[in-house]
Amino acid sequence: QVVPRALLEFSRYIMRERFSALIRKPVYTFKFDRFRTVTPDTYRKLVRARNSRAIVVTTPVDVKAFFLKYVEIIHTLDRSHTRAAALIDVGALRNQAKICVRILELFFAGALLMDEVDLVLHPLKSELNFPIGDKEPLDLTRSSAGKGFRWEIPLHLLDALFHAAEGSMCGRLHQSAEAERVLRDMRAAIEEGTALRVLQRTPHLVLLSRGFYRKRLLPILVRWALFWFSMQRKTGLSDQQIIDYLSVRVKAGVSGAEAFKHVNLRPEQVDDELFKMLNLTRELLHSILPFVLAKIDRVSYGLLSSAEIQKEKQAEYLVPHSRSITAVPFVGKDVPSERSEFAHPDIVISLTILAFRYEGIRRFELREMLKLLQRNLWDEEGPYSKRRSARQFVEWVHLAGGRVRGSARVDLA
Repeated sequence: QVVPRALLEFSRYIMRERFSALIRKPVYTFKFDRFRTVTPDTYRKLVRARNSRAIVVTTPVDVKAFFLKYVEIIHTLDRSHTRAAALIDVGALRNQAKICVRILELFFAGALLMDEVDLVLHPLKSELNFPIGDKEPLDLTRSSAGKGFRWEIPLHLLDALFHAAEGSMCGRLHQSAEAERVLRDMRAAIEEGTALRVLQRTPHLVLLSRGFYRKRLLPILVRWALFWFSMQRKTGLSDQQIIDYLSVRVKAGVSGAEAFKHVNLRPEQVDDELFKMLNLTRELLHSILPFVLAKIDRVSYGLLSSAEIQKEKQAEYLVPHSRSITAVPFVGKDVPSERSEFAHPDIVISLTILAFRYEGIRRFELREMLKLLQRNLWDEEGPYSKRRSARQFVEWVHLAGGRVRGSARVDLA
Protein backbone atom coordinates (compact mmCIF):
# COMPACT_ATOMS: atom_id res chain seq x y z
CA GLN A 1 0.00 0.00 0.00
CA VAL A 2 1.41 3.39 -1.05
CA VAL A 3 0.08 6.43 0.79
CA PRO A 4 1.24 10.04 1.31
CA ARG A 5 3.59 10.40 4.25
CA ALA A 6 0.94 12.30 6.24
CA LEU A 7 -1.31 9.20 6.10
CA LEU A 8 1.40 6.59 6.80
CA GLU A 9 0.73 6.13 10.53
CA PHE A 10 -3.02 6.22 10.03
CA SER A 11 -2.96 3.64 7.22
CA ARG A 12 -0.66 1.34 9.15
CA TYR A 13 -2.98 1.53 12.18
CA ILE A 14 -6.06 0.75 10.08
CA MET A 15 -4.40 -2.23 8.39
CA ARG A 16 -3.25 -3.71 11.70
CA GLU A 17 -6.68 -3.18 13.19
CA ARG A 18 -8.50 -4.90 10.28
CA PHE A 19 -6.10 -7.82 9.91
CA SER A 20 -5.61 -8.74 13.55
CA ALA A 21 -8.80 -10.72 14.27
CA LEU A 22 -10.57 -13.08 11.86
CA ILE A 23 -8.06 -12.71 9.02
CA ARG A 24 -4.55 -12.27 10.33
CA LYS A 25 -1.85 -10.63 8.23
CA PRO A 26 1.45 -9.07 9.28
CA VAL A 27 1.87 -5.38 8.44
CA TYR A 28 5.37 -4.14 7.55
CA THR A 29 6.74 -0.71 6.70
CA PHE A 30 9.16 -0.23 3.79
CA LYS A 31 11.56 2.68 4.28
CA PHE A 32 14.38 3.65 1.96
CA ASP A 33 16.51 6.62 0.93
CA ARG A 34 19.42 7.15 -1.42
CA PHE A 35 22.05 6.92 1.30
CA ARG A 36 21.16 3.36 2.26
CA THR A 37 22.88 0.30 0.86
CA VAL A 38 20.73 -2.37 -0.73
CA THR A 39 21.42 -5.50 1.33
CA PRO A 40 20.24 -9.12 1.16
CA ASP A 41 18.43 -8.56 4.48
CA THR A 42 16.00 -6.19 2.74
CA TYR A 43 15.29 -8.79 0.08
CA ARG A 44 14.81 -11.59 2.63
CA LYS A 45 12.36 -9.49 4.67
CA LEU A 46 10.29 -8.79 1.56
CA VAL A 47 10.34 -12.49 0.62
CA ARG A 48 9.12 -13.31 4.12
CA ALA A 49 6.35 -10.73 3.70
CA ARG A 50 5.34 -12.29 0.37
CA ASN A 51 5.30 -15.84 1.75
CA SER A 52 3.18 -14.79 4.73
CA ARG A 53 0.89 -12.74 2.45
CA ALA A 54 1.70 -9.68 4.52
CA ILE A 55 0.88 -6.04 3.80
CA VAL A 56 3.75 -3.64 3.14
CA VAL A 57 2.93 0.02 3.78
CA THR A 58 5.19 2.68 2.31
CA THR A 59 5.22 6.18 0.80
CA PRO A 60 5.87 7.44 -2.75
CA VAL A 61 9.19 8.92 -1.62
CA ASP A 62 10.52 5.57 -0.42
CA VAL A 63 9.42 3.74 -3.58
CA LYS A 64 10.90 6.42 -5.85
CA ALA A 65 14.10 6.47 -3.82
CA PHE A 66 14.51 2.73 -4.32
CA PHE A 67 13.91 2.93 -8.06
CA LEU A 68 16.31 5.85 -8.39
CA LYS A 69 18.90 4.09 -6.23
CA TYR A 70 18.86 1.30 -8.80
CA VAL A 71 19.28 3.86 -11.60
CA GLU A 72 22.19 5.45 -9.72
CA ILE A 73 23.91 2.07 -9.28
CA ILE A 74 23.57 1.31 -13.00
CA HIS A 75 24.84 4.81 -13.85
CA THR A 76 27.87 4.32 -11.59
CA LEU A 77 28.62 0.93 -13.14
CA ASP A 78 28.43 2.45 -16.62
CA ARG A 79 31.10 4.95 -15.58
CA SER A 80 33.30 2.32 -13.93
CA HIS A 81 35.65 2.28 -16.95
CA THR A 82 36.71 5.92 -16.38
CA ARG A 83 39.85 7.01 -14.56
CA ALA A 84 37.86 7.33 -11.31
CA ALA A 85 37.04 3.58 -11.41
CA ALA A 86 39.71 2.88 -8.77
CA LEU A 87 37.48 4.54 -6.20
CA ILE A 88 34.46 2.39 -7.11
CA ASP A 89 33.82 -1.07 -5.64
CA VAL A 90 32.41 -2.59 -8.83
CA GLY A 91 31.75 -6.00 -7.26
CA ALA A 92 29.68 -4.54 -4.40
CA LEU A 93 27.68 -2.38 -6.81
CA ARG A 94 26.92 -5.37 -9.04
CA ASN A 95 25.68 -7.33 -6.03
CA GLN A 96 23.44 -4.40 -5.06
CA ALA A 97 22.11 -4.21 -8.62
CA LYS A 98 21.21 -7.92 -8.58
CA ILE A 99 19.38 -7.51 -5.28
CA CYS A 100 17.51 -4.48 -6.67
CA VAL A 101 16.32 -6.56 -9.63
CA ARG A 102 15.03 -9.29 -7.30
CA ILE A 103 13.21 -6.75 -5.12
CA LEU A 104 11.65 -5.09 -8.17
CA GLU A 105 10.44 -8.51 -9.32
CA LEU A 106 8.70 -8.89 -5.97
CA PHE A 107 7.09 -5.48 -6.38
CA PHE A 108 5.87 -6.25 -9.88
CA ALA A 109 4.41 -9.59 -8.77
CA GLY A 110 2.43 -8.02 -5.93
CA ALA A 111 -0.79 -6.01 -5.84
CA LEU A 112 -0.51 -2.23 -5.40
CA LEU A 113 -3.09 -0.23 -3.48
CA MET A 114 -2.68 3.55 -3.76
CA ASP A 115 -4.39 6.09 -1.54
CA GLU A 116 -4.84 9.73 -2.65
CA VAL A 117 -3.84 8.75 -6.19
CA ASP A 118 -4.26 12.32 -7.49
CA LEU A 119 -1.53 13.47 -5.08
CA VAL A 120 0.73 10.41 -5.31
CA LEU A 121 0.89 10.47 -9.13
CA HIS A 122 1.02 14.25 -9.56
CA PRO A 123 4.22 14.97 -11.59
CA LEU A 124 4.79 18.37 -9.98
CA LYS A 125 4.37 17.29 -6.36
CA SER A 126 7.15 14.76 -6.12
CA GLU A 127 8.93 14.77 -2.79
CA LEU A 128 12.25 13.82 -4.31
CA ASN A 129 15.12 15.55 -6.05
CA PHE A 130 17.71 12.89 -6.85
CA PRO A 131 20.74 14.30 -8.71
CA ILE A 132 23.37 11.79 -9.78
CA GLY A 133 26.88 12.07 -11.15
CA ASP A 134 29.79 14.32 -10.26
CA LYS A 135 29.17 17.84 -9.00
CA GLU A 136 30.46 20.41 -11.45
CA PRO A 137 30.62 24.19 -10.86
CA LEU A 138 28.05 26.17 -12.81
CA ASP A 139 29.07 28.72 -15.40
CA LEU A 140 29.67 32.21 -13.98
CA THR A 141 30.03 31.00 -10.39
CA ARG A 142 33.64 32.10 -10.82
CA SER A 143 34.59 34.61 -13.49
CA SER A 144 37.74 36.36 -14.60
CA ALA A 145 36.77 39.17 -12.23
CA GLY A 146 36.59 36.70 -9.34
CA LYS A 147 32.89 37.37 -8.67
CA GLY A 148 29.87 35.09 -8.66
CA PHE A 149 27.87 36.58 -11.52
CA ARG A 150 25.48 33.61 -11.32
CA TRP A 151 23.88 35.15 -8.22
CA GLU A 152 24.92 38.78 -8.69
CA ILE A 153 22.71 39.16 -11.77
CA PRO A 154 19.42 37.95 -10.18
CA LEU A 155 20.29 39.91 -7.04
CA HIS A 156 20.63 43.06 -9.13
CA LEU A 157 17.41 42.46 -11.07
CA LEU A 158 15.37 41.77 -7.94
CA ASP A 159 16.81 44.89 -6.29
CA ALA A 160 14.77 47.08 -8.62
CA LEU A 161 11.54 45.37 -7.54
CA PHE A 162 12.42 45.57 -3.84
CA HIS A 163 13.35 49.24 -4.11
CA ALA A 164 10.08 50.07 -5.84
CA ALA A 165 7.96 48.00 -3.47
CA GLU A 166 9.75 48.50 -0.14
CA GLY A 167 12.16 51.39 -0.69
CA SER A 168 15.33 49.39 0.03
CA MET A 169 17.97 47.65 -2.04
CA CYS A 170 21.26 45.79 -1.58
CA GLY A 171 23.37 47.64 -4.14
CA ARG A 172 24.29 51.30 -4.54
CA LEU A 173 23.14 53.61 -7.32
CA HIS A 174 26.48 55.45 -7.55
CA GLN A 175 24.62 58.74 -8.16
CA SER A 176 23.26 57.55 -11.51
CA ALA A 177 20.44 59.67 -12.94
CA GLU A 178 19.46 56.91 -15.37
CA ALA A 179 19.18 54.38 -12.54
CA GLU A 180 16.97 56.81 -10.61
CA ARG A 181 14.69 57.14 -13.66
CA VAL A 182 14.46 53.37 -14.05
CA LEU A 183 13.51 52.94 -10.40
CA ARG A 184 10.86 55.68 -10.67
CA ASP A 185 9.39 53.93 -13.71
CA MET A 186 9.39 50.64 -11.84
CA ARG A 187 7.64 52.21 -8.87
CA ALA A 188 4.98 53.66 -11.18
CA ALA A 189 4.53 50.30 -12.94
CA ILE A 190 4.07 48.47 -9.63
CA GLU A 191 1.51 51.03 -8.47
CA GLU A 192 -0.31 50.61 -11.78
CA GLY A 193 -0.25 46.82 -11.46
CA THR A 194 -1.59 47.02 -7.93
CA ALA A 195 -4.43 49.27 -9.07
CA LEU A 196 -5.27 46.85 -11.90
CA ARG A 197 -5.06 43.90 -9.46
CA VAL A 198 -2.45 42.10 -11.52
CA LEU A 199 0.06 42.54 -8.70
CA GLN A 200 -0.52 41.55 -5.09
CA ARG A 201 1.14 43.46 -2.25
CA THR A 202 0.13 41.13 0.61
CA PRO A 203 2.03 39.42 2.19
CA HIS A 204 4.60 40.74 -0.29
CA LEU A 205 4.86 41.58 -3.99
CA VAL A 206 3.29 38.70 -5.97
CA LEU A 207 2.87 38.59 -9.74
CA LEU A 208 -0.65 37.59 -10.84
CA SER A 209 -0.41 38.24 -14.59
CA ARG A 210 2.44 37.30 -16.91
CA GLY A 211 0.90 39.50 -19.57
CA PHE A 212 1.37 42.55 -17.37
CA TYR A 213 4.92 41.44 -16.60
CA ARG A 214 5.84 41.21 -20.30
CA LYS A 215 4.13 44.49 -21.18
CA ARG A 216 5.14 46.76 -18.29
CA LEU A 217 7.78 45.22 -16.01
CA LEU A 218 10.01 43.46 -18.54
CA PRO A 219 11.04 46.60 -20.52
CA ILE A 220 11.98 48.35 -17.26
CA LEU A 221 13.95 45.36 -16.01
CA VAL A 222 15.83 45.26 -19.32
CA ARG A 223 16.91 48.86 -18.78
CA TRP A 224 17.89 47.99 -15.21
CA ALA A 225 19.94 45.04 -16.46
CA LEU A 226 21.73 47.38 -18.89
CA PHE A 227 22.81 49.46 -15.90
CA TRP A 228 24.47 46.34 -14.45
CA PHE A 229 26.26 45.57 -17.71
CA SER A 230 27.55 49.13 -17.88
CA MET A 231 29.21 48.65 -14.47
CA GLN A 232 31.06 45.56 -15.74
CA ARG A 233 32.95 47.65 -18.33
CA LYS A 234 32.50 45.01 -21.02
CA THR A 235 33.10 46.12 -24.59
CA GLY A 236 31.93 44.82 -27.93
CA LEU A 237 28.24 45.81 -27.90
CA SER A 238 26.44 49.11 -27.67
CA ASP A 239 23.73 49.79 -25.09
CA GLN A 240 21.02 49.49 -27.74
CA GLN A 241 22.36 46.15 -28.93
CA ILE A 242 22.26 44.78 -25.38
CA ILE A 243 18.70 46.06 -24.93
CA ASP A 244 17.61 44.50 -28.24
CA TYR A 245 19.13 41.14 -27.35
CA LEU A 246 17.68 41.05 -23.83
CA SER A 247 14.26 42.10 -25.12
CA VAL A 248 13.92 39.49 -27.87
CA ARG A 249 11.65 36.62 -26.96
CA VAL A 250 12.57 33.34 -28.64
CA LYS A 251 11.06 29.88 -28.47
CA ALA A 252 12.32 27.23 -26.08
CA GLY A 253 15.33 25.34 -27.36
CA VAL A 254 16.62 28.22 -29.49
CA SER A 255 20.33 28.80 -28.89
CA GLY A 256 21.89 32.13 -28.00
CA ALA A 257 23.63 32.26 -31.39
CA GLU A 258 20.26 31.99 -33.15
CA ALA A 259 18.85 34.66 -30.86
CA PHE A 260 21.73 36.92 -31.92
CA LYS A 261 20.51 36.64 -35.49
CA HIS A 262 17.12 38.04 -34.47
CA VAL A 263 18.81 41.34 -33.58
CA ASN A 264 21.39 41.30 -36.40
CA LEU A 265 24.36 40.49 -34.17
CA ARG A 266 27.23 38.06 -34.56
CA PRO A 267 28.44 35.92 -31.61
CA GLU A 268 32.05 36.66 -32.49
CA GLN A 269 31.44 40.31 -31.56
CA VAL A 270 31.58 39.46 -27.85
CA ASP A 271 33.81 37.33 -25.66
CA ASP A 272 32.63 34.05 -24.18
CA GLU A 273 32.02 35.41 -20.67
CA LEU A 274 29.86 38.31 -21.86
CA PHE A 275 27.92 35.92 -24.10
CA LYS A 276 27.14 33.73 -21.07
CA MET A 277 26.09 36.74 -18.99
CA LEU A 278 23.75 37.94 -21.72
CA ASN A 279 22.17 34.51 -22.08
CA LEU A 280 21.76 34.11 -18.32
CA THR A 281 20.21 37.57 -17.99
CA ARG A 282 17.78 36.92 -20.86
CA GLU A 283 16.76 33.60 -19.31
CA LEU A 284 16.20 35.29 -15.96
CA LEU A 285 14.15 38.10 -17.46
CA HIS A 286 11.90 35.95 -19.66
CA SER A 287 11.50 32.73 -17.67
CA ILE A 288 12.91 32.67 -14.13
CA LEU A 289 11.70 35.98 -12.68
CA PRO A 290 8.03 35.69 -13.76
CA PHE A 291 8.00 32.19 -12.28
CA VAL A 292 9.52 33.04 -8.88
CA LEU A 293 7.59 36.32 -8.51
CA ALA A 294 4.33 34.35 -8.74
CA LYS A 295 5.26 32.31 -5.64
CA ILE A 296 4.36 33.24 -2.06
CA ASP A 297 7.00 32.99 0.66
CA ARG A 298 6.26 30.47 3.43
CA VAL A 299 3.53 28.94 1.25
CA SER A 300 5.27 27.76 -1.94
CA TYR A 301 8.86 28.09 -0.75
CA GLY A 302 10.89 29.37 2.17
CA LEU A 303 13.84 28.85 4.50
CA LEU A 304 13.98 26.18 7.16
CA SER A 305 13.91 27.43 10.73
CA SER A 306 16.58 26.46 13.25
CA ALA A 307 14.18 23.97 14.83
CA GLU A 308 13.39 22.38 11.46
CA ILE A 309 17.10 22.09 10.61
CA GLN A 310 17.79 20.44 13.95
CA LYS A 311 14.88 18.05 13.37
CA GLU A 312 16.30 17.03 10.00
CA LYS A 313 19.71 16.37 11.55
CA GLN A 314 18.06 13.92 13.93
CA ALA A 315 16.01 12.20 11.21
CA GLU A 316 16.62 8.55 10.38
CA TYR A 317 17.51 9.49 6.80
CA LEU A 318 20.33 11.76 5.67
CA VAL A 319 19.36 15.21 4.43
CA PRO A 320 21.53 17.27 2.05
CA HIS A 321 23.24 20.26 3.65
CA SER A 322 21.91 22.46 0.84
CA ARG A 323 18.40 22.29 2.33
CA SER A 324 19.57 24.22 5.39
CA ILE A 325 21.10 27.13 3.44
CA THR A 326 18.79 27.57 0.42
CA ALA A 327 15.06 27.96 -0.16
CA VAL A 328 13.14 24.67 -0.26
CA PRO A 329 9.64 23.81 -1.56
CA PHE A 330 6.73 24.10 0.86
CA VAL A 331 3.68 21.85 0.72
CA GLY A 332 1.47 24.29 2.66
CA LYS A 333 1.52 27.35 4.89
CA ASP A 334 4.65 27.10 7.06
CA VAL A 335 5.00 23.40 6.14
CA PRO A 336 8.27 22.67 4.30
CA SER A 337 8.65 19.51 2.27
CA GLU A 338 10.49 16.74 4.05
CA ARG A 339 13.17 15.96 1.48
CA SER A 340 12.65 17.75 -1.82
CA GLU A 341 14.66 20.61 -3.28
CA PHE A 342 14.27 22.80 -6.34
CA ALA A 343 16.15 21.24 -9.23
CA HIS A 344 16.87 24.30 -11.42
CA PRO A 345 19.91 26.18 -10.06
CA ASP A 346 18.67 29.63 -11.07
CA ILE A 347 15.28 28.92 -9.48
CA VAL A 348 17.11 27.97 -6.27
CA ILE A 349 19.25 31.12 -6.35
CA SER A 350 16.35 33.47 -7.10
CA LEU A 351 13.98 31.97 -4.52
CA THR A 352 16.76 31.97 -1.91
CA ILE A 353 17.34 35.69 -2.52
CA LEU A 354 13.61 36.36 -2.15
CA ALA A 355 13.34 34.20 0.97
CA PHE A 356 16.18 36.00 2.74
CA ARG A 357 14.74 39.40 1.78
CA TYR A 358 11.31 38.47 3.14
CA GLU A 359 12.33 36.41 6.19
CA GLY A 360 15.68 37.95 7.07
CA ILE A 361 18.91 36.30 8.16
CA ARG A 362 18.46 33.55 10.70
CA ARG A 363 20.15 33.95 14.08
CA PHE A 364 22.72 31.18 13.58
CA GLU A 365 23.68 32.68 10.19
CA LEU A 366 24.14 36.12 11.71
CA ARG A 367 26.35 34.62 14.40
CA GLU A 368 28.54 32.81 11.86
CA MET A 369 28.73 35.91 9.68
CA LEU A 370 29.92 38.05 12.57
CA LYS A 371 32.53 35.45 13.50
CA LEU A 372 33.82 35.45 9.92
CA LEU A 373 33.90 39.25 9.89
CA GLN A 374 35.85 39.23 13.14
CA ARG A 375 38.42 36.74 11.79
CA ASN A 376 38.86 38.83 8.67
CA LEU A 377 39.35 41.92 10.85
CA TRP A 378 42.22 40.27 12.71
CA ASP A 379 43.94 39.36 9.44
CA GLU A 380 43.71 42.85 7.94
CA GLU A 381 46.26 45.60 8.44
CA GLY A 382 46.03 49.32 9.17
CA PRO A 383 44.16 51.40 11.73
CA TYR A 384 41.21 49.58 13.23
CA SER A 385 38.58 52.05 11.99
CA LYS A 386 40.01 51.98 8.45
CA ARG A 387 40.02 48.22 8.02
CA ARG A 388 37.59 46.87 5.46
CA SER A 389 35.81 44.56 7.93
CA ALA A 390 35.36 47.35 10.47
CA ARG A 391 33.89 49.65 7.84
CA GLN A 392 31.65 46.83 6.67
CA PHE A 393 30.31 46.31 10.19
CA VAL A 394 29.71 50.04 10.63
CA GLU A 395 27.83 50.14 7.34
CA TRP A 396 25.60 47.23 8.35
CA VAL A 397 24.71 48.93 11.62
CA HIS A 398 23.99 52.22 9.83
CA LEU A 399 21.77 50.47 7.26
CA ALA A 400 19.83 48.91 10.13
CA GLY A 401 19.20 52.37 11.58
CA GLY A 402 21.79 52.22 14.36
CA ARG A 403 25.16 53.76 15.02
CA VAL A 404 28.49 52.33 16.16
CA ARG A 405 30.00 54.27 19.07
CA GLY A 406 32.99 56.30 17.96
CA SER A 407 32.13 56.20 14.26
CA ALA A 408 30.97 59.13 12.18
CA ARG A 409 28.09 58.97 9.73
CA VAL A 410 30.18 59.21 6.61
CA ASP A 411 29.86 57.88 3.12
CA LEU A 412 31.21 54.32 3.27
CA ALA A 413 31.27 53.78 -0.48
